[in-house]
Amino acid sequence: MLVAVGAIAYGVKMENKDLVLYGIISVALFLFFKLCFILASKATPCPLCRANHLARTCSNKHKDAYKLLLFSYNSTAVLTAFFKGSVRCMHCGVTFALYKRQK
Repeated sequence: MLVAVGAIAYGVKMENKDLVLYGIISVALFLFFKLCFILASKATPCPLCRANHLARTCSNKHKDAYKLLLFSYNSTAVLTAFFKGSVRCMHCGVTFALYKRQK
């Protein structure tokens, strides 16, 4: 976000319309993906404790909660949800699938 705003400011200073356009597109994409993340985090609460595992909270973490190097707990939850299709709740420790097969 800061790079996009910096690109807009630098493009205005140098009167480069393409750089300003790229900065505005980057800000719009950031806001779109942020909105999608907020909606997804509200739609996927933990089935056991009903905690919002994708949102940043200051609560105590479960002993089985883990995070990847250089990422926070919620960023790790997003990455594991994207690649594995399942998430381990960092609050209660239960692992649940986001995509369930219809019987």
